[in-house]
Amino acid sequence: MPVNCPVACADPGVAPTRIRFLGAPEWWKPGYGRVEVEIDPGSDFGGAAVEVEAPRGASIYGIDKDDGTVDPGMTPNPYYLFLPDVGDGERSRFLIVRRSRDFEPQPFRARLFFQTTDALGRDAAFRIVGAEGGSWSQALPAAAEITQATMPVGAPAPRVLPARPNPFSDATDIAFELPASRHVTLRVYSATGRLVRTLVDATVPLGLHRAAWNGRDESGRVVASGIYFVKFSTGDAESTIRIMRLK
Repeated sequence: MPVNCPVACADPGVAPTRIRFLGAPEWWKPGYGRVEVEIDPGSDFGGAAVEVEAPRGASIYGIDKDDGTVDPGMTPNPYYLFLPDVGDGERSRFLIVRRSRDFEPQPFRARLFFQTTDALGRDAAFRIVGAEGGSWSQALPAAAEITQATMPVGAPAPRVLPARPNPFSDATDIAFELPASRHVTLRVYSATGRLVRTLVDATVPLGLHRAAWNGRDESGRVVASGIYFVKFSTGDAESTIRIMRLK
């Protein structure tokens, strides 16, 4: 990799290394997710440096190579040196360097782990704001072409999870997840559409929450065996799950 060489001295005969985001950001719990960047090596690839900017309201807290858990076919090549630098979390970077000429460079993927620190805007997106490449044999800069510079975050939607246990006799728990504070209503209806019980009607903070239903109506009377529907609503999301009560 070159150290002090202007971009103008890049070898025009070397095919560019292509850099892009891969797929949509993946969320595994409210407020936490990851985004992947793929490096597709050009001819005579020596290495590449990439800088990624997080959207306002999010912060990068970790960078790692794809070890095959995301894509089983992407086991890291041992001849790459991987150097991550989280920095301030607003702008983070990583460097990959080819260690040897004795292997054919393969596509490489880096995972950037992020957390939301505030509400994300509708246009929130990660951005590749810098990319540099280097050739192997000439020790010169090589073109690094960003083929997808932005990736919309796509914040996770509120969701209700299956009731546990279901069917139930004495009580059941209904869990729901929120990516940010929301006013939530969680109501139980009979099969005919009659309101049986309101379990939640309040502003609830970000996170995973659970509401228990003991099989009683608003008056405290035990309801009959049968099918019931739990309606979950946050204003911007709505869904219904089915549960069964058995005596």
